[in-house]
Amino acid sequence: MNKTAFLYPGTGSQYTGMFKSLHESYAVVRHTFEEAGESIGLDLARTCFEDGFPEEGSIANTQVAILACSVAGHRLLAQEVGLKPYVAAGHSLGEWSALTCAGVLKLPDAVKAVRQRGKWMEEAVPDGGGLIVAVNHLPLHVIKEYCVSDPVTGQVVEIACLNAPDQAVIAGHSEAVERIALVLESLGGKVVRLRAKVPFHTSLMRPAAEKLSIELTNLSFSKPEWPVISNVTAIPHEHDSTTLRQKLAEQLTTAVRWEETVRLMQRQGVQYAIEIGPHKVLKQLNRKTARNIRSYALDVPEDWDSMFELRRLKPAFIDQCLTVAVTTRNRNDDAEQYRKGAVEPYKRLLQIQEQSVAEGSELSYSRMKESFELLTEILACKRVAEDEQNERLAHLVYQLNGEG
Repeated sequence: MNKTAFLYPGTGSQYTGMFKSLHESYAVVRHTFEEAGESIGLDLARTCFEDGFPEEGSIANTQVAILACSVAGHRLLAQEVGLKPYVAAGHSLGEWSALTCAGVLKLPDAVKAVRQRGKWMEEAVPDGGGLIVAVNHLPLHVIKEYCVSDPVTGQVVEIACLNAPDQAVIAGHSEAVERIALVLESLGGKVVRLRAKVPFHTSLMRPAAEKLSIELTNLSFSKPEWPVISNVTAIPHEHDSTTLRQKLAEQLTTAVRWEETVRLMQRQGVQYAIEIGPHKVLKQLNRKTARNIRSYALDVPEDWDSMFELRRLKPAFIDQCLTVAVTTRNRNDDAEQYRKGAVEPYKRLLQIQEQSVAEGSELSYSRMKESFELLTEILACKRVAEDEQNERLAHLVYQLNGEG
C-alpha cells in the first residue's frame, strides 16, 4: 500500500502574489477564497495579490490568508488528482488547515477562529516586542542550555519549534532572544531572524491561549476523515472534542514537535508527502529529516508532473464522489431542501461505499452512474456555481465514460 501524507505550512510561508496563478486558473480556488473572505468581510484576493503582508501588518489577516490558500490547494488537489492522504499534519497555524481539510472544522468557522486567535496573539506581545529566530547547525542540547529565562529581568527565551535534526526556532522577549542569538552564533550556529514579532509557542502566549480556550467551546468538531497529527503530542489527535480543544489552545504555548511528526510518518511507512499551501518550507525540511519520503509542494510548478503521477494511487470512484460532496461549499440556507437534496443523497453514497467494501469489488457501471447522479444532485442542492461544478466533475465524467 502506497501511503501519502499531506502537509500544511504555517506563518512565514506567506508572500505577495501567493496562489495568484491558481486563482486565475481554477474556479475551486476562487470560490474557496470567496467563501473564506465572506465569513469575515475580507477581500482575500486583494490581500494576497495586492496589499501583501507588510511587517507592520496584521498577523491575523496573514494567517487567514495562509489558511485559505491551504484549503483551496487541498480542494484543487482533490479535484485534479483525487488523492486522499494516509495521514496529515500542519506546522503551527498549519494544524488548523490540516484539521479543516480533514473535515473536523468548517472553513468559515476555522477562518473566524484563526483571525481571532491571531488578534489575541498580537495583544499578548510583551512590551519591547518579541523576536523569533531560527537556529541551524547546532545540537538541540546546546540550544536548550541557553534557552533560560533571565532571573533578573524575567525575560523569556524558549524553544518554539523543533523542526529538524539541525534546526530549532527560539522565541521570547526581543532583547533576551537577540542576546542568546549572538551567543549561539559565536558557537557556530547559523542564525536567521524571522520577520514575525509575535513569540509563537512560548509561555508569553498564555493570555491568548486562555482566550482561545473559551472561544473553542463555541466551535463544532467533526470526526476527521483521516488522522491529523498534533503539534503538541506528535501523535494523531484523539476523536474527542474536549481533548482537541485543549490541544489547540495548548499549542500556542508549547513547542511545535515537527521533527517527531515526520519521524512518526516514516515509521508508519509514508512514501510521499505533498505540501499544500504557499511556498515549500516543509518540503525543504523533509530533506533534512526524511529524505526517503518523496516530497512535493503544490506551490512549486515543477512538482506538478510528479504529483499528477500519484493519480495511480487515487481512491475508488465512490470515494472521489464522497470527497467532492463534502469539500464543496453550501449556499443553500433552506434546511429542508438541504436535507432532501444533500443529506439524503450523501447517505446513499455512503451506503454504496459500504456495499462495495463488503463485497470486496469495484463498482459496476450502474452503481458508478448512480453515484455520479447523486453527487450532481448534491452539488445542485448546494447551489455550487456551474464553472466549479464542471471542474469538480470533469475527472469523474472521464472515468464514467471510460466504463460505459
